[in-house]
Amino acid sequence: MSELVAEIFLKYCEHLIVQYMFESYSIIFYIICVKNILVIFVGHKITAEEMRNYMDHVLKHFDFNLMCDKNGTVSFFDLLDTRNKDKLTVDVSRQTTATDTTIHSNYNHSVAQKLAAYRFLVNVKHQLPLSEENEKQEINSIYQIARNNSYTVFIITTLNNKIQTKNKM
Repeated sequence: MSELVAEIFLKYCEHLIVQYMFESYSIIFYIICVKNILVIFVGHKITAEEMRNYMDHVLKHFDFNLMCDKNGTVSFFDLLDTRNKDKLTVDVSRQTTATDTTIHSNYNHSVAQKLAAYRFLVNVKHQLPLSEENEKQEINSIYQIARNNSYTVFIITTLNNKIQTKNKM
């Protein structure tokens, strides 16, 4: 029940805050995920501080913390978004506390269970608008995680090719 109430509240917030700002200011993109809101906007119509003040005013019982980009880069969950002159680039950002442990290849689990983490990582790689360089870096990270858990690169390459083929259909 609480999940439903939370979803209703998020939709209410979306209507009050984001919809108004889309219509009134130059918001390019927004996403609400769990308790985090990422808003990308053109700053000549409103400043980040004014946007936070508006959110504080509309939802008085909540505390909004402002996190602006640093040198054109902002981290949102496991993504690193970088603003260049005329485009945004996305990269996968692994926390320093991240572990590369998955179900080891020698463990007595089904192949589907063993490959679930790699299927997830490869799917994410294909869904993100990564640059060619960032995509190569991400697949190499996946290969390294696989090697650390005694999987061959061939297994991950085969999985990558299957997912790539499926996505093109």
